[in-house]
This record gives sequence, structure tokens and C-alpha cells, in this order.
Amino acid sequence: MGQRPFAAVRAAAVLLCALLLVLPVSASASVSAPAPTVVGLTGPTAASYGATVRVTGYLRTSPGGVAITGQKVVIQRSPRNQNKWIALRTITTGNGPFAFDVTQRTAYDYRAVYTGTTAYKPSTSAIYYPATLRKVILDTIKTTDYTKGRLQVTGRAYPAGPKVYLQRWVAATRTWKTIGTYSGSSSSVTVNASVGGSVLSYRLYSPTAFPYGAGSSVAKSFQQFVWRGVFKRPLLARGGTGNPEFNVIPASEVPELSEADLLADRAGTVWGDLNTRGCTRISAWFGNLTDGKVRTSLLNGTKVIAAVDQPQESETQLIRPLAGSTRTRLQVQDQNSGYGPSVSTNTHVLCNN
Repeated sequence: MGQRPFAAVRAAAVLLCALLLVLPVSASASVSAPAPTVVGLTGPTAASYGATVRVTGYLRTSPGGVAITGQKVVIQRSPRNQNKWIALRTITTGNGPFAFDVTQRTAYDYRAVYTGTTAYKPSTSAIYYPATLRKVILDTIKTTDYTKGRLQVTGRAYPAGPKVYLQRWVAATRTWKTIGTYSGSSSSVTVNASVGGSVLSYRLYSPTAFPYGAGSSVAKSFQQFVWRGVFKRPLLARGGTGNPEFNVIPASEVPELSEADLLADRAGTVWGDLNTRGCTRISAWFGNLTDGKVRTSLLNGTKVIAAVDQPQESETQLIRPLAGSTRTRLQVQDQNSGYGPSVSTNTHVLCNN
């Protein structure tokens, strides 16, 4: 009978020890470690100055990639490569990606920062940098000198300076060739260049100037019309009556290739068919050296564009639109000379070739 109290006490002590051992294990099992997370930003790699860029982002578990909802993510930005971060905005995550807009002006780096909770670990995204490209606009193209072939282009470049190049497309090499340069601090750009008669595509181009990337305007096609010697394109045909001679003065004597001498016997005619494809106007000077009257004419097929009866030792100038004539006949016809027509011509055409 005297040992029973001690047995009861011993049994209670054993039970208490067992409870003490079990309770800490059970309590530690109820606390979960914070889950790893990953946050990221994506968007266009570049956009022009002043453009709006849509940036998208996400906050997910890692691994697993499950979207984490109802969490606050701070968007930060810093001047490019300076690591001076400031908060731009705070976004609360939903079931899908989040998004925000930025305007391309100063070059900025962006990142997303998630500070975490007891359930999720903090994380910071990789740096996202949308390069800011210079914005270039080509406004006008015009010919300022039809004789020397001077071309003027105006436009705008943002941000202003330091250089903007006028370029034309070279189809043979499939490259852009610089033909003029603007240097200055204004956003308004004017570039002058010398260009022969042609139909070409032009653009304005501004090179990289840190922190801004290169930019170019939309290309524009333009017909440059320039006065040139008509004989820069060979005659398509020549003929007449009475021993006709249509003698083009060579480039060694007249580099412009604009002069020729026209001769025939008495009562004869001499003509040459000019290649006027791509030309809109013709200016033909005639000097009559004949000992009598001749008729000088310009014809489109059988249609007379212009005709003048020239007396002995006289001059005349015929300036006419060509109205789509691609083959224009220049003709001299004797009227009442004693020896036959002898006429010199100096002829130019306004062409895009």
C-alpha cells in the first residue's frame, strides 16, 4: 500500500515528459517557410522620342510560375546606367500580368521590386531598358535651282542636334548615301544638296548620340527636274531631204551636249528625233546662218508644238511644255534660200533623268 503513491507520481512524470517532447515538434511543423518569387518586366526594345511604350510585368512563384495576386510591386526608374533608383509607381497584382505606360524622352532604366511578406520571399527584376531613338520627320522636298540642280529638304529632329543627314537611296547597292548635312541646335532642319535630274527616294537620318539611338524619317520619293543639254541622250533618229546633216557638237567642245548644226541642200529639210522621255519642257535656240528664210519647228509626231519662219541671219527661242512627248522632232525646212539651210541650235530640256 505504501508504494502506490510513488507509482502514480512516476507515471504522471512520464506522461508530462512525453507531452513536453511532442508539443515543440507539433508547433514547429505548423510554421511554413516563405515561398520563393520571381518578378519581371518586358516591353519593346526601342521606341522613338516622344512615343508611349507599354511595359508589362509579372509576379510569380518560383518554381511553378503561379501568379501571385493581391501583392504590391514597386516600379522604379533610374537615369540610364546611373543606378539612382526612385519609385515611379506602385501596382497591385491581379490574376494576370500587370502593365503601365512610359513616355520616351530621357533615357531611363526600369525595374520592379517586390518586398515580400511572411508567405513570399522578396525579389527584384532584371533591368528593363527601352532605348530612346531620335525622332526624325521629313516635311518638304523642293527644287530651288533648276539649272544647277539644287535641292532643299526641310524637316524636324527630336531631341535637337547635333547632326542630321540628308540621304538618297542607291538601288544598285541597296544602301543610303549621304548627300547633305545639317549641324545645329534647333529641332527645325534645313538641308541643301546638288542632285541631277532623277526620281529617287530621300530620307533624313540622325545618328546615335548617347543616350539616344539613331533615328530616320519615312522615305519620300521625289522627281528632281533639271535643265540639261538635250544631246546627253543620243538622237533616236535623224533624216530629211537634200543631203541632210544633223551634226551634234561633241562633249569635248560643248560639255553640256546642247549644241548641233543642221544643214541641207536648197529646198531641203533636216530633222532629228530627240529623246525627251522624263522631260516636261524644252528650250530651243536657233540661229539662222542661211542666205534666206527657213522654218524651224518642234513636233510631237505629226503634231506641231512650235514653228517659226526665221529670216536670214536671225535668232529665235522656242520654249514649250512637252506634255508627255517622249520623242520630240527638231526640224529645219528651207523656205527660199540660195544655198540651202544652215542653222545652229542650242537646246535644253527640263528632265528627271
